[in-house]
Amino acid sequence: MRETFTKAERICSKLLIDKLFTGGNASMAAFPLRAVYMFIDAEDEKLSLKSPISVLISVPKRKLHLAVDRNRLKRQVREAYRRNKQSLYALMEEKKLHLAIAFICISDQPAETEQVTRAVKKVLRRIEESVKKEEPVVRSIKEPEIEPSETLEEDFSDGPYNPLLLED
Repeated sequence: MRETFTKAERICSKLLIDKLFTGGNASMAAFPLRAVYMFIDAEDEKLSLKSPISVLISVPKRKLHLAVDRNRLKRQVREAYRRNKQSLYALMEEKKLHLAIAFICISDQPAETEQVTRAVKKVLRRIEESVKKEEPVVRSIKEPEIEPSETLEEDFSDGPYNPLLLED
């Protein structure tokens, strides 16, 4: 397998990003990073997943104020992921699962490349161990369907709601 980090491996979907950061997803910290991940349904028609693993890298301006430092950390995380993804990638293909991972910086100081590489390796290894140990919970990205309430239709049968017309 070639050590590449293609466009197909990057999370670009706003819907997927929102779902990744809503409650109920697994999270772990390996300083200077925090990883939030979830297993996603591959048959979801809203997503066209071409890769078994999708990655998002976020370095908040609140943590690292200089753009140079933020860009450097993002580059370090991309490189560490690119070089160490093979075993997890193969496992995900074998089990026919899809995974979304968000790497978020929790440090307020620029990190050394070795430290970032160790953190990414640790996160990938722990995710791989959890997949091997137990069957992961796969989440769908579909938005919940809200059925209209009959009481709302009855309440507003006279027209639009106007609080000035209410009688006490």
